Amino acid sequence: MADNTLLFDGARCIGCKRCQMACSAQRGLKGSAEDASSVTAPVAPWAPDVDGNALMALTYLEQAAGEKDFQYTFGRKSCMHCRDAACVRVCPTGAMAVDEETGFVRNRADRCVSCGLCETVCPFDVPRINEAQRRVVKCDGCADVVASGEAPLCVGACSAGALLFGERADLLEEGQQRVAALQEQGFADACLFGATEQGGLRVLEVLKYGLAGVRGEVLADTGSNKTVQAVELTGPVSLGVLGVLTVGGIVLFGYGMKQPKR
Repeated sequence: MADNTLLFDGARCIGCKRCQMACSAQRGLKGSAEDASSVTAPVAPWAPDVDGNALMALTYLEQAAGEKDFQYTFGRKSCMHCRDAACVRVCPTGAMAVDEETGFVRNRADRCVSCGLCETVCPFDVPRINEAQRRVVKCDGCADVVASGEAPLCVGACSAGALLFGERADLLEEGQQRVAALQEQGFADACLFGATEQGGLRVLEVLKYGLAGVRGEVLADTGSNKTVQAVELTGPVSLGVLGVLTVGGIVLFGYGMKQPKR
């Protein structure tokens, strides 16, 4: 299987939203990048969300740094393409699956029945239902573009060096070097997110100020998710039973991986 990976460097992102606009303009969805990222509150921080029309959204976080100073960072809300993806493990129809040619998690429109299990277990709260298409949509890593030998659209649109695309081993090394450079500059909490989380992510993030207020905590092991465990225990049961479990799982087991745990 291919080990394609994307590296997002929040320390280099300038918030221009070109990545977001390229994504929305060329993925066949009616929503625009500006729709998905408009600031609705008059003060920071603002954290626009993905929806059934936008596959990614740029976020902005402003935090106090001492009594009279502040620090800010741009972030990215989109599919993280977990190598041990909870959405893949619970999908009853095989719609959510890892693309062997690219390594990214895709959702096949011809199999998706919008049961909502993927929404329930995703630790990053990413899958959303597109009402017009009547199926769950999310970033697929531009798998069709990557399969043709090109980089994902968002990477091609970035002019600040905040997005890189390549082999995971190479980008892990690059990310670690960038984190080390930030720490040498005095950013002691700088870290690389995605190296081990959820079995390792295919979207790595350089976080200048660390996890606080940006990523929070997610389970390190997809198998620890109680909803995932419950679905897998049912074995080859009918889709109808799994549909009931979608609702019952939310009530009985909470929102799975959305419950912080270390």
